[in-house]
Amino acid sequence: MIKRNPVGFLSGNLLKLIAIVLMTIDHYAVLFHPYDLWWRLPGRLAFPIFAFFIAEGYRYTRNRLRYFLTLAIAGTVFQVVYYLFSGGGMRNIFITLALSLIPVFFLDLSKKAFFDKTAPLWKKMLFPAIFALVMVALYFVCKHFRPDYRFWGTLVPLFVTLFHTPRGVEAPKWWQTLDILPVHLLCMLPPLILLNHTFGGVQHFSLLALLLLVFYSGERGKWKMKYFFYIYYPLHLVLLEGLYLLMELI
Repeated sequence: MIKRNPVGFLSGNLLKLIAIVLMTIDHYAVLFHPYDLWWRLPGRLAFPIFAFFIAEGYRYTRNRLRYFLTLAIAGTVFQVVYYLFSGGGMRNIFITLALSLIPVFFLDLSKKAFFDKTAPLWKKMLFPAIFALVMVALYFVCKHFRPDYRFWGTLVPLFVTLFHTPRGVEAPKWWQTLDILPVHLLCMLPPLILLNHTFGGVQHFSLLALLLLVFYSGERGKWKMKYFFYIYYPLHLVLLEGLYLLMELI
């Protein structure tokens, strides 16, 4: 990743490790402290961090289709584990994050057509129209299938990418001045506020995640931990569920 933040000292790997610790505390609280909302507070910071790095991953991955399919397949497989963990019908977070990449893709195509001076007018009009239709379809899909964090959750990675410069075209200088970390974090505020209004309670503490992301260095970190993050999700749910069942037997 390209270093863009002179005051950043937290790598992407470190921020994601912080997020999974917070997520683990949250899932522990669901089982062992279900009526104590203060136990759920740390976990509210996890989703905005994950959503931010999904947008970062889309930006820097070499193969965006493979990136989407990895998330979608992982979400489908992990759903079995999630049912075991939650005993309910809510979809796991990988489903939400995979869905979020669909409008991100069509927004990217729209920006490419907009900045490409050689692109025909029909293309400049077609891709934004498709993007709008995708957003409407995504709203109804989320309303019917109720993924984790619902429609507003899918908007968080999308809003992170609003001022990302698309590949393969030269954006004007005024656009490039907006393609910076503080602007990306500010863009996260509208969907997070709507999400917080929908769920209420301790969900409002999710905004504190932005204080951590301010110190993102723009670098991945020394180690390649991609598959660790995929494996950790179902593994920690199984371990927590096993611990809960053991405590019930004792």
